[in-house]
Amino acid sequence: MTRTRLGIVVAGVLAVGALVTPASHADTGSVGEPPEASVPARLDLLSLSVDNRQRRLAVDLRLDAFAPRRTSAYAIVAPAAGRRGPTFVVGWSQLRGEPEIERGPVFVRIDGDGLAPVDCPGARVRTSRAGAAVRISVPQRCLGATAGTVRVDALTEESGGGDADELGPVRVRRG
Repeated sequence: MTRTRLGIVVAGVLAVGALVTPASHADTGSVGEPPEASVPARLDLLSLSVDNRQRRLAVDLRLDAFAPRRTSAYAIVAPAAGRRGPTFVVGWSQLRGEPEIERGPVFVRIDGDGLAPVDCPGARVRTSRAGAAVRISVPQRCLGATAGTVRVDALTEESGGGDADELGPVRVRRG
């Protein structure tokens, strides 16, 4: 086989491998849906994008609209199937009357006793009214045993704690 043919064969195998490799094995992933008439725009999740970098997990939640004082949107970060580790809830909360969740940025670990706040320098939750988005960035070191391949779901809640919309899961390995 000549070098040219070998190069073409290798390129073809790599291209086919890239096409048949499930997106869930990539270091980035996303899922989306059109707006839902039955969900208030400020709670309607349109997309969930995850970038699982070597040092940082970045999650982008896009909504139909964003109302800073009325939107509660979270990413639920859990170890992928077959792995052990805690589950985390990270996002933006405007819930009233929830003793374990303060209003504003939220980073908590779910354990047997409920929700435990996580102190993680470098963790950021930013909102964009113009972009109707909640952007989450968490250093991998703060995820402990969960760091690595993760499963991420998105959730919005209404005051009183009722789920309004959910999206996901997106399973991504660490890049």
